[in-house]
Amino acid sequence: MIEIDFKEPTLETYNLMKTAIRTGDFKIFKQHLIDNMNITLYKKMTTIGLFKEVAKDIKKMQDGTNKVLKEINKDDNDDSILELAEFYAKTFNMNQLKEELFKLNETDSNTSLKMDIALCKIRMSIILEDSEELKQNIKKAEKLVEDGANWDRRNRFKVYNGLYHLINKNYDQAEPLLYESLASFEAEELLSFDRVVMYLIYTSLLSYKRPLFYQNILINGDVLKYREFLEFPMALYNCEYGSCFSSLKRFIDINKEDVFLSPIEDEFVDEMKILCYNQFLYSYQTVEIGRMAESFGITIEDLESDLRKFVFKNRLTIKIDRIDGIIHVDNIMTVPENNDDTECEETLRYVRKQII
Repeated sequence: MIEIDFKEPTLETYNLMKTAIRTGDFKIFKQHLIDNMNITLYKKMTTIGLFKEVAKDIKKMQDGTNKVLKEINKDDNDDSILELAEFYAKTFNMNQLKEELFKLNETDSNTSLKMDIALCKIRMSIILEDSEELKQNIKKAEKLVEDGANWDRRNRFKVYNGLYHLINKNYDQAEPLLYESLASFEAEELLSFDRVVMYLIYTSLLSYKRPLFYQNILINGDVLKYREFLEFPMALYNCEYGSCFSSLKRFIDINKEDVFLSPIEDEFVDEMKILCYNQFLYSYQTVEIGRMAESFGITIEDLESDLRKFVFKNRLTIKIDRIDGIIHVDNIMTVPENNDDTECEETLRYVRKQII
């Protein structure tokens, strides 16, 4: 694995923070801040009232900081400037970080180091939930890629850029970046490999194109290692409508605690229902509502509720004849390409063979 500078902070800080906010238990997150001498974030959390400031915590962090700085300052050279900058980044001391980065730029302005700094700032922006700063740091990293950042850092940035587009709900832009990053994945400071795979599946479903989905997900060796992620994608692709919603629920449950996916859970469920309904209705001009409800294993009332909601949002172009219990299909807004039973069965056999 290529050696990089500015490895910290990692997104562990963000995950711990969001988990603490979700559960109301700040013990682990607070200790994480103390252990990492992160006085800045500690005070930020106390300012917004998430936990109370304790004098002995501040003293412990200050003592730890003084000890680290004393050790670094033993040597007055370029390495010490880099170490100081890394420490101030880790502890979110923005003023001191800016000062050390200015010095560092005067002594070492190579593109690889600049890229490491840009990626570090992206992580810091995510942790601080500063969307404008995040946007600017992404632009800086894109410029460094154009200026000739090496292959390893370009590939690492694809994960960052993919996550950025996921956060901003640009799923069709996130999907190819995440896909391209899998073969030579090196971004553990940002995300684990299994999370990148899950985000790829998520964004592929939210920007669904059947042939691309087959290539990038269902026959992708890296994805097939995670069989627990594939139950719903397989059910959708293979037109197994009777198991779609139960497998969708299990798919959602896997990501209940994911800090980036849980906020879009309701949106995702609606989009997957629309996708399933459109795919089912593609084969019909008219269909009995009872038959459709039976195919999905839900009640007529629940199906009608879904259909009315999606028609109102202009996501389904159908008319429901409630007297005769018939759905009239005007036009399918998302046409599933190559949607035939033979292809479904062949794909199902292939994927099962790979993951068993």
